[in-house]
Amino acid sequence: MEYAKTYLTYPCFGGSKYVQSEIGATYAVVEKELKSFKKVLFVGTPCQVAGLKSYLLKEYDNLYTMDIICHGVPSLLFFKKYLQYIESKLGKIQKFKFRDKSKYGIQCVSSCSYVHKGNLHTKIHNDNTLNYYYFYMFGDSYRECCYNCKYTNPNRISDITIGDYWGIEKENIKIQTNKGVTAVIINTEKGEKLFNIVKEGNEIYPGNYNNLKLINTALTSQVKRKKTRDTIYQELTNSNFNYLINHRYKPSTLQYIKGKIKGIVRAYGFPILFGIIFACVLVYFVRPSQIEGESMEPTLKDGQLIFCSAALKGRIEKGDIITAIISPKANVPKKYLIEDGKLNIIKRVIGAPGDTLEILDNAVYVNHKQIEEPYLNEPMKTRDCICKLKEDEWFVMGDNRNHSLDSRAFGVVRTEEIRNLVLNG
Repeated sequence: MEYAKTYLTYPCFGGSKYVQSEIGATYAVVEKELKSFKKVLFVGTPCQVAGLKSYLLKEYDNLYTMDIICHGVPSLLFFKKYLQYIESKLGKIQKFKFRDKSKYGIQCVSSCSYVHKGNLHTKIHNDNTLNYYYFYMFGDSYRECCYNCKYTNPNRISDITIGDYWGIEKENIKIQTNKGVTAVIINTEKGEKLFNIVKEGNEIYPGNYNNLKLINTALTSQVKRKKTRDTIYQELTNSNFNYLINHRYKPSTLQYIKGKIKGIVRAYGFPILFGIIFACVLVYFVRPSQIEGESMEPTLKDGQLIFCSAALKGRIEKGDIITAIISPKANVPKKYLIEDGKLNIIKRVIGAPGDTLEILDNAVYVNHKQIEEPYLNEPMKTRDCICKLKEDEWFVMGDNRNHSLDSRAFGVVRTEEIRNLVLNG
């Protein structure tokens, strides 16, 4: 067990951790330090602070406690299953960050560093409705006791309470919030004395507790237990995380949109949100998504944020990039498949209904005329093929032509299987 003994060592313990922590022998170590007349600052969830006080059985003048505004915590089992799911797609994970502010600021995005083909890569997961965050933010994965937490009330257990100051923009304070603002609630005289010692060198603003608790609902109220909690851990035991998010608990379109709106407002405020809504109206309906994989490079890179339109009628043309969920016409490795043996793809349309498509001597011909492909980064090397497309069939290929699983392998895409038209491809 590690703990910070000086101000130089405490930064390594920073960062949000959306998972149950292991107390281990922490309480015993704290007691030993206190009895040695050392000043100790204990930081944890409210229930962990309460556990420490029950363990000590007496008050210590040299003990300071700080709790966090806690929604609830998923179990270690849930998190381990999620890591296994990520590793099956990417490679061996070396490091995982629950809140990575390097690219999208305060928005709830995670990142993981992993090894693939001997090289270290980092991937940002900014789609919080399709991964670990979906279950966390909607309260589906917490430990049972979290739904009946007795510490979610204004009478806090600690000397100081901290958390994200969601809603700071309502205070009419001109402050840069892209990286986040911390709310500090002083609960005791001891907490006030400690705060006065450490506040030097920091930007301090008086806040409004009533505004804070309106958005930070976990400060004063418990998370409602949903019916999905009855079966979610059973599903994890019987299957894997991939099945969980793609089959049983895939978020609705409304939940997806609500999650995106909250992230935008928190990071950039309402003006940016209104601008995005206006842009969405111009193209009927716009859905943000994230590229997974390298098959569309150099046009679209792994991890890149794209915008798609579901308004497809009469709009798809050759050269467009589309997304589709298909039933492969040939055997495809299981690691690429989602639920029910289907395949989720993003590819460029090469041949449209009624076309004759030919691949001869590493060149593509549509209706016997060779097409120009300026989006390719390298010459194509592939087998010859000839395909006559029916009235509801499309031939699609990746721009990373030599490293793409596309119609050459899984066959044509039917019109009904196409989901979205990529707008920024």
